Amino acid sequence: MTEAVTAIESLSGKRVMILAPSSPSVEVLRTQDVARANTLQQFELNSELQKAVKGQVLWVDEVGFLSVHQMLELQEFAVEHNCRLVLTGDTKQHHSIQRGDALRILEGSGAVAQAVLTKIHRQQIPQLREAIQDLSKGRTGEGFDNLDKFGAIQEIPDDPGRLAAIAEKQIESLKAQRSSLIIAPTHGECRAIAGAVRKAMKEQGLLSDSEHSVTRLQPPNLTDSQQRDAITYEPGQIVEFHRMAKGVVRSGVQEKRFRSGEQWEVLRREEGAVIVGKNGVEKQLPLDQTGKFSVFEREKITLPSAIGSDSRKTSNTAGKSSSITSSGSWSALMMTGSYSINARLFALGPPCISTRE
Repeated sequence: MTEAVTAIESLSGKRVMILAPSSPSVEVLRTQDVARANTLQQFELNSELQKAVKGQVLWVDEVGFLSVHQMLELQEFAVEHNCRLVLTGDTKQHHSIQRGDALRILEGSGAVAQAVLTKIHRQQIPQLREAIQDLSKGRTGEGFDNLDKFGAIQEIPDDPGRLAAIAEKQIESLKAQRSSLIIAPTHGECRAIAGAVRKAMKEQGLLSDSEHSVTRLQPPNLTDSQQRDAITYEPGQIVEFHRMAKGVVRSGVQEKRFRSGEQWEVLRREEGAVIVGKNGVEKQLPLDQTGKFSVFEREKITLPSAIGSDSRKTSNTAGKSSSITSSGSWSALMMTGSYSINARLFALGPPCISTRE
């Protein structure tokens, strides 16, 4: 991407600003020396960023995450401010969380000119390159067969044996000071694997016996229509605003606005409305402004104290991000090394562990 940005700027004489849907994506871009990279949310809130890109080039990466509404707002901004809008993404990898899969619609309609990367360059091992080519073309069976022939897949049918093997691979990576990635399809499997890895790390002296409990906020993954419906809300849930929201007129009185970054607790449902509270103050939740807040449920988890490791707390509010890495995110497919599908980087390499059901 750095080379492409340099080429665009040198040939057009215009500056390029890159946007991505999430803070981790922006962090990756910045490690690649892409200095002018921001989240889409930051861009929407920051008038200075919007002024800076007028008449310039606006490049949005991982655009498969964008909804129809978000894409429309970007397109209208580009037209109004005379920006060249460049979109990159892969509909085979990502889809919109909100309503409408904008990139897939654009591709299918032919509404925009497209350039497609079809040749894999990153994977230098011929057998793996062939397997990844099959997977990228939707030939899943052939792709997995080629990975199996290469020895990249190890099947362990029983849960205890599989968990032990995953934990062993993780310990090997830690001792070799290599990074590893474990992926599983469900939170339940993630927790089971995290428990197995923690147990193995304790046995190896990599974790201490002391543990501490923390409460985290877990999104219930509501649809937009569910979030607009008062019946969805339960007392004790947390509502966090990531944009300033106008207060509701309640009993003839205009309530004060909600500020970005504020967290309010759901207190009760009242005649089709949701009442939230904070520091003894009660307000009605503006259900017509669901794009400005997120809903979370409290979940208590226990974390061990790791020797020489760190825990990272993640959040992203009003463009301010902080970090949390926890063994709780470990899951069921371990991969090391790297391969690519249509120029998208993933992790793979020496024998990995997977499950077929």
